[in-house]
Amino acid sequence: MARYRSDFAEYPGDTRFERLVENLRRESPELREWWARYDLAGESDGRKELFYPEVGSLVLEHTTLRPPADPDPKVIAYTPADEEDASRLAEVLRINTERLPGPGRSGDGESQGQPSSTWQSGSETGS
Repeated sequence: MARYRSDFAEYPGDTRFERLVENLRRESPELREWWARYDLAGESDGRKELFYPEVGSLVLEHTTLRPPADPDPKVIAYTPADEEDASRLAEVLRINTERLPGPGRSGDGESQGQPSSTWQSGSETGS
């Protein structure tokens, strides 16, 4: 239903959407309660698991945000799935920051300004 709500938001004023929602809200107490929460989800919401040799598995949840008036531009927000993943992400950032050359940093000479941590994509699931 959250995906339907997202689709509904893309077509403001579409009487077909509005009639269907009105009928469903009239017939279903559960839908009335849910609709009032205004939950949204897109097809590209989900979880992504990455593997970093230095810290192991890192699970990130992601949401894609698109403006209803123009769905072409988008912003993808990644957040750690839980506190353990937040700690692992902080460690990956710390490791890669230390590897960058710059004032007061040794750098590894090979990265040429790019993080040198290697990662492997694990799995991705949609919600």
